[in-house]
Amino acid sequence: MTVFDFQKAMSIADGDRELLGELIDSFETYFPGIMQDIMRALAAYDGELLRAKAHSIKGSAANLGATELSHLAAEIEIQGFQVDFGKPIEQTLWDAYKAFREEASRKMKETVV
Repeated sequence: MTVFDFQKAMSIADGDRELLGELIDSFETYFPGIMQDIMRALAAYDGELLRAKAHSIKGSAANLGATELSHLAAEIEIQGFQVDFGKPIEQTLWDAYKAFREEASRKMKETVV
């Protein structure tokens, strides 16, 4: 699975690299707060909150072309606490987020041909 679908992200941003950069930066600001909510939901075993926050990540990540992160969030939204990634849910999401940020940063720095 692709970590970052640059073409999809550029399509969402109408081909505007600067706008895409702003959207990615906005997500970077937004993501830690959502992860705090997810960790709170996990601690309280609050399936409704977990699913709601996973849904939020799923949509935002999909719009930014963060395909792996969106896919993982969709699995959490559907399966809730039953999802098994082989490691904690929050670590799985953070790892996918970090991979997205690294790939997005690399792609944004590449020269447009």
